[in-house]
Amino acid sequence: MIIEKKIKNYTVFVKKDGEKYIGIFKDFLSYNHQVIKVFRNIEDTKVVLI
Repeated sequence: MIIEKKIKNYTVFVKKDGEKYIGIFKDFLSYNHQVIKVFRNIEDTKVVLI
């Protein structure tokens, strides 16, 4: 089963047992990483190099 979570301004979809990925995403958001390059910037898919 896929669940939807709202984290800050992001909507994240994970499997029911995917709480570890939510934790990793929250850790990622807590750092202020600098974006070096944006490879793809489409509304539903964004790929960036940090």
